Amino acid sequence: MIPLIIQHALHITGIPHSAYSRNPVKMAETQLFALAEYRVDGLHITTDNQVISEAMGCRIHFPYDEPPQYAALVLAEDKKHSRLKAINPAADDRMPVLG
Repeated sequence: MIPLIIQHALHITGIPHSAYSRNPVKMAETQLFALAEYRVDGLHITTDNQVISEAMGCRIHFPYDEPPQYAALVLAEDKKHSRLKAINPAADDRMPVLG
């Protein structure tokens, strides 16, 4: 079994979501603690779904202990796809955190 337990793992480790979603070391620490605590078969290390849209130009708000949220959508006003930027997974916003 490989559970996806981000919020629960954060709760039991005391690490706030705002740190977890921007810091690969905190992500690893959180999930390794859960692995040891529950003795599951493996880890699923990930964060929120906004990582890709953030890299494409959406502004993201990081509450202290909740998942990141959209602050402004890049296509909210005019829907022109030309406003989207190409993604560089090695450099854009939080994409390298998942690398």
